[in-house]
Amino acid sequence: MRFRGAASSPGRLRPCAGRRRRRQAPTFATHQARGRNMAELDALIGDWVAGLRWRRPSACWTSTRSPRGRIYTPADMLTDAHYAARDMIVRLSDPGTGLEIPMPNVVPKLSRTPGAVRAPGPLLGADTERVLREWAGCPEREIDLLAARGVVRRADAAADAGPRPASAVRH
Repeated sequence: MRFRGAASSPGRLRPCAGRRRRRQAPTFATHQARGRNMAELDALIGDWVAGLRWRRPSACWTSTRSPRGRIYTPADMLTDAHYAARDMIVRLSDPGTGLEIPMPNVVPKLSRTPGAVRAPGPLLGADTERVLREWAGCPEREIDLLAARGVVRRADAAADAGPRPASAVRH
């Protein structure tokens, strides 16, 4: 079975990279060979693409019918109209700062069981005692000793420590 697209893309992209069509090196001649030499091939393509603006590789790859996709930054995801239309980013309140944190939503969304992100996660130490007691079988005196030595953080210490520093929450 032969797949169109990924298996033959390196050859089709050669003219886009300013390289003439020439006999292909054995290290990249087949899909299996490219897999074995993936790091080298990725470096070659990465070096070429790093110097281009997004529109140029897109037009080139379109003309060669090669698969491609833009790699989004977090800022791209937060401002992309398609992400917004598909509700790909949710905003939840951080329990330590009270600030809204943008985070990825559940993917894929299934019609009968769409899933949801309900919380950004507990504060550091919120579950420590329960995990140590119920899962690790630690007696209370051992948990006290670990907390006194600063090895673990207890839920009350997490709350007493105040909000997370604003630098820990990126928007």
